[in-house]
Amino acid sequence: MQIDSIHPADFSFLEYNNLRARYSEVVVFGGINFKYKTQEKGEGLVRELNKARSRSEAIVTTGEGTGKETPIKNLKKIKKIIENFPLISGAGVNSENVYETSLVADGIIIGSYLKDGNTHNKIIKEKCREIREKFY
Repeated sequence: MQIDSIHPADFSFLEYNNLRARYSEVVVFGGINFKYKTQEKGEGLVRELNKARSRSEAIVTTGEGTGKETPIKNLKKIKKIIENFPLISGAGVNSENVYETSLVADGIIIGSYLKDGNTHNKIIKEKCREIREKFY
């Protein structure tokens, strides 16, 4: 399950802890510096990433909005802090940046690119082929 923001300012930890206890088998991807949410910097980012590791099984981060690229420099900065903890790039991955993103992130969520920019559209097979071809 992905939670867009696992920051204290954006989240009820009492409710979260109750749900985690009830559904302990659920894997949580916790968002830090997620689109449209609180953006941490400096020591605040380090502090929140360290907390997030105890609250989730992977960290997800994004760019500024739906379909907007997650800057590679941001992925590298977070990966340097969390080291071997899993990092997921959660927005803005496309056929032009998927390979470079895969070199930094441990996983990638590709959404609106596969739907031609509109999350309500059906997935376009040609876009899937474009992504796959970058790895073969």
